[in-house]
Amino acid sequence: MVDNPAAPDTGAGLPPIVDMGAYEYQGTLPVGDMDCDGDVDMDDVFPFALALIDPTAYQEQQPNCHPCQADMDDSAGLDGLDIQPFVNALVGP
Repeated sequence: MVDNPAAPDTGAGLPPIVDMGAYEYQGTLPVGDMDCDGDVDMDDVFPFALALIDPTAYQEQQPNCHPCQADMDDSAGLDGLDIQPFVNALVGP
């Protein structure tokens, strides 16, 4: 979950109130950027694997990123079919 600072905090509780759901806030991060630092590199390998195996644990370790960043094939799900596109993103064109 990610807080979109441009959107007003309208929910209950204290700000910042994070957006809920994979499609509510679409940032400009490249798909596969699992540490949300703006690029896909070797630092994203372990978080990518964790998102595939245990999205809840991934979310705990990367609270400002969303597991949907691992959906490399844009299938709206995380599975083994996301691995090869992730590897392709790592090694480049």
